[in-house]
Amino acid sequence: MLMSEVVKILKLFPNEKVSPKFQALCELYFSDTTPMCEGFELASDFTETLQYLLPPEKLELHKDSFILFAQATHSGSLYAFFIPDDKSVQEEWPVVVFGDEGGVLVLAKNLDDFMRFIGLNIQPYIETNYDTNQYEFYLSDNESFPLPEYTEWLENQFKIKVPQTIQMAIDEIIKPAQDLYQKRIDAIIGRSE
Repeated sequence: MLMSEVVKILKLFPNEKVSPKFQALCELYFSDTTPMCEGFELASDFTETLQYLLPPEKLELHKDSFILFAQATHSGSLYAFFIPDDKSVQEEWPVVVFGDEGGVLVLAKNLDDFMRFIGLNIQPYIETNYDTNQYEFYLSDNESFPLPEYTEWLENQFKIKVPQTIQMAIDEIIKPAQDLYQKRIDAIIGRSE
């Protein structure tokens, strides 16, 4: 069961593009031995959903620019890799969140920053105000913050440290990612300016 789910996720990506870090994250998630982020659910069955997230006139042009790979919140927001023309390897692709009520936020500029973010164990909620891409975070009272087992795994496996506060995540992960990619995403989505 574990390997078949991992294989399904990895088949979303061209073989030569799959990062060993992303494969390790998938294997950890499906091993069910280490708690993962609240609301985070890796899945291979979101591919048809892109047609509902992009304006119809942009879908054909940009359908290969996004790979939906995980649920981001319990309400149905989705994580996707954005594949810029100038980035050829998965570890360099930014991660965006498509809000369940609209809105798109560039969350992380690369895979390392995304893996850091999910260690906080928070769910990103994206507002439908497309001009500012406002967002907030939900932290469950029932879960630890950040996740100690996952944080330890990240540090031991990849020397990646999880920010200790939401504000650190905003300053170190989200704002730099938005500075690099948010205007490009807004232009693709076609809901800004």
